[in-house]
Amino acid sequence: MTEPEWRANLRASARVALQGTVVYGAARFAGAFLAQYAVAAAIVQTVIAEWGAGRLGIAWSDPLAKMPSTRDVALRGLRGAGMGLSAAALVGVVVIATGAARLAPNVPAPVVAIVGAVVPAFMAARDELLQRGLVLRVLPAGTPSWVRLVACGLADVAATYGDGSTAPPLLAAAFFAGVAYGALWLRDRGAWLAWGAHAAFSWAAASLATGGLVDLRATTGTSIGQNWLTTAAIAVVALLAITTTRKRW
Repeated sequence: MTEPEWRANLRASARVALQGTVVYGAARFAGAFLAQYAVAAAIVQTVIAEWGAGRLGIAWSDPLAKMPSTRDVALRGLRGAGMGLSAAALVGVVVIATGAARLAPNVPAPVVAIVGAVVPAFMAARDELLQRGLVLRVLPAGTPSWVRLVACGLADVAATYGDGSTAPPLLAAAFFAGVAYGALWLRDRGAWLAWGAHAAFSWAAASLATGGLVDLRATTGTSIGQNWLTTAAIAVVALLAITTTRKRW
């Protein structure tokens, strides 16, 4: 690559980063403004993210490949959901087996569980477009895969910190989760696989494990999310995501 080409690519990346930051800020502002209305806030943020992603060339599917059918898209999303639920189950097994959490008596609430999937689905779309798609779009062509994954992880750390979660285990878990979803982006050349995994994992953590299916409660003075054992389990999930997808990057 010649120096003029390098400079042109750098300017293009800077322009996308600036525009993406504005879109991200608008989405987060909308979320804060509508904070009392969780579903509305999630939908509006996703609409803003989708609009911005479209303008910045961030695609749900590989733009260089043949247009996927509805069936292909559904299968990719469901495959990702299976990965997300499997990852959540792994984390649950780890925290229970190590005594960091226990299963409390519970009567499953299917309706609550189903309704509880709405917000995670929309929020996962927002995050995948702006915390993975944008990051990968900004990085120049030819950027090593490991740099892309680290950047995806750091984007999640920044977002988590911006939400006011400053506990080291939470920030570390956010990094590993971002790496895992980034690996799915590289594997899928788009958002559907990562979105399915992200939505399903968040759904399990926010609804299925808090009464929708089971009632998982911390046994220590800290929450399950702030336990280093949870972070370690998510790190294992990230490692599995990397090792199982890297041949398709």
